[in-house]
Formats: sequence, structure tokens, C-alpha cells
Amino acid sequence: MNKKVILIVMCMIMISLVLPVVTAYEPHKVMTNLSFSITTNFANNCTLTTINTPNDTNILNQYSAISNNDATFSINASNYTHLGTYCHNILCTDGVDNVTGQECREITYLGYTLSDSQATLYLGLILIMIGILMVTVWFIGKLPASNVPDEEGRILTITYLKYLRPPLWLISYFLFIGIIFIAENLAFAYLWDEMFGKVLHGIFTVLFSLSPVIVIMLFAWIFVKIVHDKQLMQYINRGMMGGMKF
Repeated sequence: MNKKVILIVMCMIMISLVLPVVTAYEPHKVMTNLSFSITTNFANNCTLTTINTPNDTNILNQYSAISNNDATFSINASNYTHLGTYCHNILCTDGVDNVTGQECREITYLGYTLSDSQATLYLGLILIMIGILMVTVWFIGKLPASNVPDEEGRILTITYLKYLRPPLWLISYFLFIGIIFIAENLAFAYLWDEMFGKVLHGIFTVLFSLSPVIVIMLFAWIFVKIVHDKQLMQYINRGMMGGMKF
């Protein structure tokens, strides 16, 4: 029952992540430089005066001469630090008349908008990985955790199937990291609030950073257990296990 509840909750979270977000403007990747051109039929020059950001207004006053009726602007990545709509306020003049306008961009984590088919694919991949993870954990529970003892706790035989448990736990660990990674990207792509994406990114960073240490410790533990079991097997073969309990 608990497993079914957990699965339903996780599915609801993943579905909420892939609800399409309608954007009215061309997307651009966060923290990257932006260049764009505008066309004017009368002006001698144009000036990018300010940028309306989600949190503030940045003053630029970037001048651009007209070439082939086009004015080109290049804006540094430091102006695009948050997700949301950024509108560039532009003033064009021929020396007498002034015309103002805006060029807007939707700043996103990916720099592009996922299609419905891509979002569905990612959701399906997450659900498949969750399914594999649950089956793996279930199978681990069916494997013996130690050697076979008698009623008094003395070792009767060495159980080699227990060596499958650590590699399967390692596979489960990396499956979980993969699920967090995909969910993080979907959160950044579809949620305006960055908090959930940042939390997932923090979890992914910590787990991925720990993975080399975990792999080394796991294989070291397996090696020690194999050496220990070889010694036990020698004792068993020699009939020396009489009062020894492990």
C-alpha cells in the first residue's frame, strides 16, 4: 500500500512538471550573451536604453549605428541572471523624430522550449526509471543478506548470492541520481519559480559528488567480505567451525 501511495505521489509531481508553459517571446538561455538586430527605415542610429528584468531595470545606453537599415546590439550574460521575461527598451532617431519600441526575450534554463512530445518522452523515461528502481529494490529484498547459519547461529555454508546486493544497490543509487537529474531539468524548463529546480540541483550535485567515494568503499567492502568468506570456507572444509559463530 505504501509503495502504491509513493508511486502515485511521484507521478503527480512529474505530471505537474511537464504542464506546458506558454511563452509569447523567443527563448534565450540564462547567463549567456545575447545579440539581436532590429530593422528601421528612417533612423540614423538606435540606442538600447534599458532592460526591464523580472526583478529590476538595468540601464545600458548602448549605441548602435544603422547599417543596411539594421541596428545590432550585443548584451553581456550578466544581464540575464534570472528566469523570466526581459524586455529591451530601444530608442531610434533620425535627428528630428524619435521612435521607441521593445524587443523581448523569454529567459529559460535550457534556452529553448520543449515540445509536448519531448516533455512526454522525458516523463516516460522518468516513469520507466522509477519502475526499474522499484523492481531492483524489490529483488534486493529477495536476496540473502548473509551466509546460511544453523539453529545455533553457526555457519553451515557460504551464500554467494549476497554479493549481488551491493552492485544492485549501486545501480539503484545511480538510477535515483538519473531521476533527480531529469526532474531537475524539467523543473527549470517548466517552472517559473527556480526554488524547486535549485533544490533538485543541490541534491543531484551532492549525490553525484559522493558517487566515487561510494563506489570505492563498496568494492573495498566486497573484497573484504570475499577474503573473509574464503577463510570461513577453509574452516568449514577442515571441520573447524564447531563453536564458531559469525
